[in-house]
Amino acid sequence: MAPSTSTTYRICSHAGSGKYLNVYGNDQVSANRNVCLWSLDTSAQAQKWNVMLVSTGVYKITTAIDSSYALNYYWTNGLGNPGNCDIYPHAGNADSTVEFIADSNNPDVYEIRLTRSGTDLYLTADSSSTYITDNTNVSWKARNNDWSQKWKFEDINGNTDGELIYSNCHVLGFKGHGRCMNIYTSSIATDGSPISMYDWDNHTDQIWNLRQIGVDNSGATTFVLESGHGGLYLGYTGVSYQGYKSCNLTNNINNALIVAEIFDASRDTYWFRMNINGSNHYLTATAGTSGSRLIWFEGLRNSDQLWTFTTGTSHPQTHPSPTYNFAWPGSNSSLVNDGYDGIWRLYTDDPDITKDHDGVDIPFGNGYCYSMFDGKVVGINTSLSSNRGRYVKVKNDDYNIIALYQHLSSISVAIDDTINKGDIIGIIGGTGTSENQYPVHLHFEIQNGNTDTDTDDNNVRNTTDPLIYF
Repeated sequence: MAPSTSTTYRICSHAGSGKYLNVYGNDQVSANRNVCLWSLDTSAQAQKWNVMLVSTGVYKITTAIDSSYALNYYWTNGLGNPGNCDIYPHAGNADSTVEFIADSNNPDVYEIRLTRSGTDLYLTADSSSTYITDNTNVSWKARNNDWSQKWKFEDINGNTDGELIYSNCHVLGFKGHGRCMNIYTSSIATDGSPISMYDWDNHTDQIWNLRQIGVDNSGATTFVLESGHGGLYLGYTGVSYQGYKSCNLTNNINNALIVAEIFDASRDTYWFRMNINGSNHYLTATAGTSGSRLIWFEGLRNSDQLWTFTTGTSHPQTHPSPTYNFAWPGSNSSLVNDGYDGIWRLYTDDPDITKDHDGVDIPFGNGYCYSMFDGKVVGINTSLSSNRGRYVKVKNDDYNIIALYQHLSSISVAIDDTINKGDIIGIIGGTGTSENQYPVHLHFEIQNGNTDTDTDDNNVRNTTDPLIYF
């Protein structure tokens, strides 16, 4: 399926960090104006292109500045080397006609082919290395089947590309007691400045824009977080600290490591997910975050990674909310006592001992406990001596999470069993610390699948609010 002739595009190279076809010079084009690659500029007319149908399967790529000019093989006797790419008036010029060949593994990515004197040539980002830079030349070359000859058309009709979703806003750590994402530097932020959490002070170091910049090959909407200083973007730039992927600023908007997906968790809180070296990492600030605490990207998803936008200007939100379609683990949809992370009183002789609540408590209902998802039983405890009482742990590999069903009176599954969503796990009871303390209930908890911890030590934070999955 070729790009549509009814829309306007930016044309992005898939070689290296990704740059955009650009008319070299100002926005006033003329014949023989060179074409190069340049950083994304959402306002530049020189990066906007249209597709014009010539005949079946044959097109011209014309500039949005002046549709009478098209990408062209440098066929005149003017400046430049044979094979260079420039723009030229396309009327009657066969060297401006192209075909689009979809990549078999990436249907939104195309090779752009021009046939000249019976020879097929492909639009190519010239580079001696994998990573292209600003002002990289573009030319027509023989097919080499690498990423330098693969291009993506980003639809910018209606000015949706580069659209502000939130502007001039604070970004608060959901678990950070109102502390804000902050540039850890002076008021003059620079490329490479680290990011931390700090008290809200309305300083420009705490002002951000969330900008939608496009759609990736999977169809997911992608975003960047842009500093209020302008021209600086939150990202991971290759430095790790104590095993975490550190955050700082970069001035290169085409750096793939500043592009994130954002998922609405609930209550206007969001996860920032970035792909680093082929793995998903989530923007993280630890629970109880204090001033000057650093922010990083972490491979495990948990509740310390939830963020809230506040103040500033809210724009229509286009990012998707995940649909989990999980089953509620009890027959009663209400909760007893407090919810996740509320403070509850530990049952001891000391009335002042309290503890965070790592899950939610669900009333007895009809007595049955149900599996929230398809998964495998990875943990069982039948002892009554544990604070948790009898419990079952079921892991779902797709989301890399473990559901803990606690305080059961009896268990209906065995270790390593494969179970389906809605299967009966056991009977809700009053075992463990719940005995004689609350109405009979199920303690339901979500743990990260990489940190299967049975400890009752609350210094180990490996849980997420279960309610965000429903």
